[in-house]
Amino acid sequence: DEDTRRTTIYTGKTSRATYNRFHDLWDESGLEPLPFPLQVLLASAVVDMLNQAGRTDYVGPFAGQVAGLIHSIEPAAVIVERMVEEAADILARKLPESVVVR
Repeated sequence: DEDTRRTTIYTGKTSRATYNRFHDLWDESGLEPLPFPLQVLLASAVVDMLNQAGRTDYVGPFAGQVAGLIHSIEPAAVIVERMVEEAADILARKLPESVVVR
């Protein structure tokens, strides 16, 4: 949970984003966020300038509440294969029990 932060600096509404130096700059400024959607316009302009300047240490993506549940990064193919295997197993075990032949 240290890698993400609840913040209002991007939209003016509470959201969760990966921690980056933009949070520090905003906190140090003492500014309050503008109301939505004005804060979106302000933050978007700042983030765009930082991206164009190659300052990726100041920007990061939104990260939902479940971001803390991610413990490993796997290739999509591995995840999809596991999902297919689990679905096939569930269907093989549960489907025969739920089908009623009339």
